[in-house]
Amino acid sequence: MAFLSLFLFFAESGFTQSDTGVDLRPKKAWWGRYGYVNNAGKFVIEPKYEEALQFSDFLAAVKQDGKWGFINGEGKFVIEPRYEEAFLFSDQAAAVKQDGKWGFITRTGKYLIEPKYESAGIFRQGLAAVRWEGKWGFVTKSGEMAIPPKYEQVYCFSEDRCGAMAEGKWGYIDRAGVFVVIPKYQEVLLFSEGLAAVNEGGTLDGNEFTGGKWFFIDPQGVVKIAEAHVSSAMVEKGAPSRVGTDGRQDTTATIEAVENGFRGAKAHVRIGSRLLNGDSQGPSWGYIDSKGDWLAEGSTTIPLNFTNHTPGEGFTFESDIIGNRGTSADILQTAKNAETIGKAYEQVEQLERDADEQMAAADRADELGDKEVALAARTLGKEKQQEARQLRDETDKRGGEANANSIKYFEQALKIYQVFAKENPDDLRKTEALYKVGEMYEHLAKYWDAYKAYKKLIEESAANQYWDLAIERMFAIGNVYLAGQHQMMWKIPMPADMNKVVEIYQTIIKSAPFGTYAPLATFSCGLAREKQKKWPDAVRFYEDILDKYPKNDLIDDAQYQIGFVWMKAARQPEYDQTAAQKGIEAFQDYLARYKRSDKTEQATENIAMLSQRLSGGSLSVARFYDKTGNYPAALVYYNEVLTQSPDSTQGQEARQRKRILEDLISEAKQQASPADKSKISLRSNAQPQPRSLPNQ
Repeated sequence: MAFLSLFLFFAESGFTQSDTGVDLRPKKAWWGRYGYVNNAGKFVIEPKYEEALQFSDFLAAVKQDGKWGFINGEGKFVIEPRYEEAFLFSDQAAAVKQDGKWGFITRTGKYLIEPKYESAGIFRQGLAAVRWEGKWGFVTKSGEMAIPPKYEQVYCFSEDRCGAMAEGKWGYIDRAGVFVVIPKYQEVLLFSEGLAAVNEGGTLDGNEFTGGKWFFIDPQGVVKIAEAHVSSAMVEKGAPSRVGTDGRQDTTATIEAVENGFRGAKAHVRIGSRLLNGDSQGPSWGYIDSKGDWLAEGSTTIPLNFTNHTPGEGFTFESDIIGNRGTSADILQTAKNAETIGKAYEQVEQLERDADEQMAAADRADELGDKEVALAARTLGKEKQQEARQLRDETDKRGGEANANSIKYFEQALKIYQVFAKENPDDLRKTEALYKVGEMYEHLAKYWDAYKAYKKLIEESAANQYWDLAIERMFAIGNVYLAGQHQMMWKIPMPADMNKVVEIYQTIIKSAPFGTYAPLATFSCGLAREKQKKWPDAVRFYEDILDKYPKNDLIDDAQYQIGFVWMKAARQPEYDQTAAQKGIEAFQDYLARYKRSDKTEQATENIAMLSQRLSGGSLSVARFYDKTGNYPAALVYYNEVLTQSPDSTQGQEARQRKRILEDLISEAKQQASPADKSKISLRSNAQPQPRSLPNQ
């Protein structure tokens, strides 16, 4: 638990490049592998790892083939994968697990402290947390136990203080292991710039900590920031702006969440609902300074306090846009508030659907007489209902409306983002607004509109983090339609138009031909054409992968799919035997190129089946001529069957009929007189009659 908490803290603590040494962060690709992306969100180290941690001290721990090792910023292994688990490098050392025990290694991979602990953390200020016999203590780099193991959980040292748990509560210890801030909190964060965030009343559910109240204390435990101070000018009737008007209303707000500690004299926090200028303001993310003054979105260097006023607070929804009040940052924050409430109601609606499903399952179990299953399902359904009611009540208090749904707030946010993008063409945040337009359409299940919004972003902006995210979302939308998501036409659900699916994927290919999603989109175009039974078009897309992306992981799948497409085409009555022959050739190429593939056995079976179908075509022709008495023509096609598949069932039939027909032709030649020989027609001659095949 402590090790997990420690990992989560550093994974989310927003290390800068100076902290990590490498300005890359781990990201999971859609197919499940991890790689590393730059600030623009582009993969610099390709996704090929089973798991990955962030860079620290210029190295990052990654898992490959079930073992952990360490790579540098170029993706090369500095320490080969050989550990069961690994953690971040810090102070030139990293915790690793081998043979079930934890120890510490240097940057060369040599053991600094041999594995002997149940768990371990990172070195900070010369000390690292280790667990021994169920309790946590701290060791030095020489392996000396500087603070004996006696704590239930710990973090790491920062500014000579470390969060530690005793009897289920968190406090802070000094380097001697003495509690200088007594354990009484539900959660604590690291000290930074002389302050640390602590929580009272919150709860930990799995890996997510929620609820309670956060405030900031100094190293002696004295509370320095109990609430956020918020100030705004009073609104005069008809006033065009809240900046510079007379009157002021100051208020405070509870700090509901803290992202990290202080950095650059600011801390990123979420404050709760408050009444400001007669408007009820919902929860908002923003910044506070070391005095607790609210800096809103951090767009101003002057705090919103009780003596100086700068814009950034006091916004409602459409009314403020229509009235043209506030800054562009205010407008975006208003949209984000609506979006946040919409997402909360969306979660409520999902819980309500889950509850309904459980209740329906309980009714079905009752009908089948399974009382135990019915009771369990009904109990779970009631829990879901209670959870939905509780979340709805909380959302109502945070700025929502009774009995409201998510659609209303997503539509509000959509409208605001659209207005912002239209009226602020030169604003650097226009790209974010355009991206949010697409995201809101997705929440409203208007996927085609979402695609068009993302396409507009791609066409109107240069590459940036939202540009890359738009490419990713377009690919996801294409996948939704490819999987069979119906589109609405005059409020009637219609099957997805595969031409539109291909359009989405081709937009991706055209916009980012060398990006991560281009080969995937090309492959998906082939799948879409397969659904339309446009076999040659599908093959051309798969061939594009072989030609344009020869080093991509999809090339073996593309080669196999070429054979598979022709195999499906061969089953269609409008295609001749050419399709079967092309399928055989494609699968043969596959087997020659990818001998160790997991599909070699299936490819071999497909070749056999296509060969049988190929020979079956010749056999059908041979049977026709055989039945009509045209024995020479029948022999030609029986010979083709023997050439194509001599050992198959068709080959055996062809061999048997060939012998019979050769005997018949020989007999006919012997019976005919020399004078009448030229008149013999095996096509029209009534004798001899063709023989039936023996029962097989």
